[in-house]
Amino acid sequence: MNDRQYEMSLELKELQHCQGLMETNITHNLLAISQDICKHQQANDEAWNQFSSTIEHERALITQRAILETLKYERMSQRKSNIIEAHIGTFEWIFDPLRVGFMHWLREGGDIYWINGNAGSGKSTLMKYLMGHDVVKNALVDWAGTKPLFTGNYYFWSTGNEMEISLLYIIILIRRVFEPQD
Repeated sequence: MNDRQYEMSLELKELQHCQGLMETNITHNLLAISQDICKHQQANDEAWNQFSSTIEHERALITQRAILETLKYERMSQRKSNIIEAHIGTFEWIFDPLRVGFMHWLREGGDIYWINGNAGSGKSTLMKYLMGHDVVKNALVDWAGTKPLFTGNYYFWSTGNEMEISLLYIIILIRRVFEPQD
């Protein structure tokens, strides 16, 4: 081999070495780009999933509101607003554990707590009082624990209009449970 061939052989080896380094560098860069694409795709997928979840939640709320609107009637809150407010101290006895077990029942749950009495004796006034009392609300929150608490009210009235006397309109109570609390 002459000097020229030897030089060319060295240059060829140098070129082959450079080509190998370039291939390694290109492979490394392509791998980094591929990883970046995967990260961006994952972020896009997460954003899309969150967006889709939000849309589904909003659709459910729209459907729920539409259902609640169909259960609404013109004089829905009239009976409650016609019930007089209790005089201060009138119903404090309900919280006395020695007289009645209402607070124990409220915190522990169980069967139905039955309140009965003659017409005009104040059953609705008592219920309205209880529904607005912080002691009752706090006891119910304690009872619910980590679960969401939903409350509702509906006041039947034997001398009222058709909506107020019919058990068929208990569905109004369902509406009260699902609508936002005042």
